[in-house]
Amino acid sequence: MTVHIRVTSPHHATSTLVGDLAGTDGVANVVVLRDTRQPAGDAVQFDVLPSAANAVLRRLRDLGLDRYAPIAVDPVDA
Repeated sequence: MTVHIRVTSPHHATSTLVGDLAGTDGVANVVVLRDTRQPAGDAVQFDVLPSAANAVLRRLRDLGLDRYAPIAVDPVDA
């Protein structure tokens, strides 16, 4: 089962985040919506295979994104 993750990234961290995601096996469908309002930053959405989910979530925490805004994790059933 794939997991869909949504996070708001501060502008200065978005390039690093997207680069990390692009280089991670098991990550697909990366979407960046620039200049979100609350909180200010960029909305980043992507899909992750279960085998990569722990490493990806750890990286989000390493970037401090869990302290900046909530990280939404939703299972994809279909």
